[in-house]
Amino acid sequence: MITVAVAGGFDPLHGAPRAPILAARELGDRLVVLLNCDEDMHRKKGFCFLPYRDRAAILRELRCVDEVREISDRDGSCGQALVELRPDIFAKGGDRSSDETMPHNEVDICRELGIRIVYGVGGGKIQSSSELVRRAQAHIKARS
Repeated sequence: MITVAVAGGFDPLHGAPRAPILAARELGDRLVVLLNCDEDMHRKKGFCFLPYRDRAAILRELRCVDEVREISDRDGSCGQALVELRPDIFAKGGDRSSDETMPHNEVDICRELGIRIVYGVGGGKIQSSSELVRRAQAHIKARS
């Protein structure tokens, strides 16, 4: 059985981030989503649009997702989660195209554990979740 991991905040989950999730599932038999905790969302973008439990529940509803694991990437990576899960494949979305676009410890861990990295899964980055939220906030502010 080939286990594939994909990681992210998926906050909020919308059409664009679904593409790498769906494409990642095609790479193996089992898909595990490594989902950033709320604290990571605050650290990365200053807010958390949907709490972890809601993001996880939505992801679990996708037929292609077999498991969702909460991660905390205090070092800016999901390295520890990769060590614990030891997937066969680590699928990186369209905004990640090479080792240079990934945290170095993730690349090192994957090499050390024999985890194959597949870049550009699901095509290029179509729309940023953070940008989507910023546009909604601007719209609300303009109407008030």
